[in-house]
Amino acid sequence: MTGDTTQIDLPRRNESGLLQAMRILTGIEGVSVIKFDERDIVRHKLVKKIVRAYEDEEKSPQTPPAAAGQAMKGGG
Repeated sequence: MTGDTTQIDLPRRNESGLLQAMRILTGIEGVSVIKFDERDIVRHKLVKKIVRAYEDEEKSPQTPPAAAGQAMKGGG
């Protein structure tokens, strides 16, 4: 099974079948969970920067959409 946890677009991430499988199957003999990061990407450097940006966003506190829109417009 393969998947990308940065591309889960469900309203509630905890409903992801990928995350569920990783949680349930970790520790079972014969099953491995291997997590890749930007160091594993062998593509253009821009792709690595994009992946890193999404990973950083995932780790940071979420900005409310209205506040994010204000920041993009140059507002306070």
